Amino acid sequence: MTDAATIAIEYRPGEWRAAAIDADGKVVEFRVERAQGQSLVGGVYMGRVRAVRSEINAAFVDIGQSQDAFLNLRRGKRGEPAVDGLGVEIIEGAAILVQVNRDATLDKGARLTLHTTAEVVERAEGAPCPTCLVDPPALPVRVIRDWCTPDTRHIIVDDPRTLAEVRSVLSEQKEADQLEIEHVHDTMAFEATGIADFFEDQLSSVIRLPGGGSIIIEHTSAMTTVDVNVGQGQEANAARLAMSTNIEAVTATAAALRLRGIGGLIAVDFLKMTARADNEKIVQALRDALADDPVKSHTTGMSAFGIVEIARQHTSDSLATTYLQIRSMPTPTTLALNALNDVRKRRGTSATITAPREVIAELKGALKPAKTEIEAELGFVIQLETLPDAADTTYSVA
Repeated sequence: MTDAATIAIEYRPGEWRAAAIDADGKVVEFRVERAQGQSLVGGVYMGRVRAVRSEINAAFVDIGQSQDAFLNLRRGKRGEPAVDGLGVEIIEGAAILVQVNRDATLDKGARLTLHTTAEVVERAEGAPCPTCLVDPPALPVRVIRDWCTPDTRHIIVDDPRTLAEVRSVLSEQKEADQLEIEHVHDTMAFEATGIADFFEDQLSSVIRLPGGGSIIIEHTSAMTTVDVNVGQGQEANAARLAMSTNIEAVTATAAALRLRGIGGLIAVDFLKMTARADNEKIVQALRDALADDPVKSHTTGMSAFGIVEIARQHTSDSLATTYLQIRSMPTPTTLALNALNDVRKRRGTSATITAPREVIAELKGALKPAKTEIEAELGFVIQLETLPDAADTTYSVA
C-alpha cells in the first residue's frame, strides 16, 4: 500500500502527472500518463479468442490492440472447460468478456481476467467483437483508488475536470469526509506542493549519495543497470568506505525504482567487498529496502563480480521510457567522419557540410587535418554550416 498523506495530481494538455507524498513531505511515488498512451487497466472488452494453449493453461485474446492479450485459464476440479461470464466456452474463435488488469509491455500483451459484472454482461450481448464495453479509468481515478487510504489527508489538483473526477471517485469511499481537496488555480499542482524540481531530478541518470558517492542509472531496451561509484577525494578505510557507500546505494536504488517506475530486470553493480558476510549484509539490506515497495520484486544473491539482479514487476512505463530517448546514437566524431567520406565519394568542384554544432566543432578541431587532407585531394575548400536545433544524427552534404 502506498503511504500517501498527500496526493498531487497535475494536468498538462495531453498529459497527467501524479505524486504520492508521505507524512514527512517526502515523495514516494510518481505516475505519468499521456493521452496517446493511456493505460488500459480497468477497461472491459468483448474479445475474440485467437488461440488456446493447454500446455500453459492460457488463451490469447484479441481486444483490438496491436498485441493479443494473455488470459490465464482456471479450469474446474474435474477438468471442465473454462467459460467466461456469459457462460461461453473459451475455445478458439469464441467471443468472451474480459477485463485488463495489467498493461502490455514491449514484448508482452496486456494481461486479462474474466469479467462477470451483471450490468456489463447484459451490455455485452450482441456487441461487436473486439470492442471496448467499459472505458479504462484515467490516471486521476486510478491513483485515488490505488493511493487513497484512511491516512490520506490532502489531495491537490489544478484542473477542474480532474477535480470533478476526484470528487466522483471519492464519493464511493467512506473516508472521503476526512479529506481536504484543494483546487489550485494560479499554479500547477507540482509547483504548489514544491516538488516540480524534484520530479525533473528523476530524469537524471546520476543520483548523489550523502557520503559523496553516486549511483548512475542507465536504461536499455533489455534491462536497467545501476552502477555504484565512490566519490572523488574520499579517504577512508577501503572496506568501510565500500560498505558505507553500498548501504547508501541500497537506499537510493530502492527509492529510485519506485519513484521512477522502473520494472523488468535491474542489475546493480555494487562496490567490490572481500568479506562474504559483507556481501550478504548488502543483499539483505536491499531486500529489506524493497519490502515496503507495493510492486513485487525478486532479488538474487551477489555474484563474484559484485552484481545483484532484481526482477521488479512491470506495471507501467517508467519515467525514462516516457520522457527520454533510449537508443544508441553515433558520436559527433562518427558523424563528422561520415560527412567527410560522403564529400570524398561525391567529389565535384565544391561541397558544403551542414551539421549540428557538435559535429562542426569536430571538423574545425580534432578532425581539421582529415578535412584538410580531403580538400587537398579534391582541390577545393569544404564549407561548413551549423544546423540550428537539429537532431544529433542529422547532417547533409551539398
